[in-house]
Amino acid sequence: MTSQNKRFPITAAAIAGFVDNVVTYPIEHVKTQLQLQANADRPATTSPNRAATQCYTSAFDCVRRTACGPRGLLGLYGGSASFFAFAPPRAVVRFGTFEYLRDSSFS
Repeated sequence: MTSQNKRFPITAAAIAGFVDNVVTYPIEHVKTQLQLQANADRPATTSPNRAATQCYTSAFDCVRRTACGPRGLLGLYGGSASFFAFAPPRAVVRFGTFEYLRDSSFS
């Protein structure tokens, strides 16, 4: 391999990590909301220690109710700041490790 081919594109890895989170975070958000709901058969309830819990009937119901809420489609990205902050460095480490191991195993 030439030295130009061994160069690791850090920027490309960071962008890939960010785009990965942009695409997959709404799916993770919906999955988490479905897992957090107490019981899908119960109507929305309020307890002294918790706010009203929404019970979704399906993943599509969760997307519809979240996207039609006050924050719109951005509601699907609620709580994502830390994921977006750490996605690029995580991707750089992941792809950098892959490139290093690939290059060292074929040397």
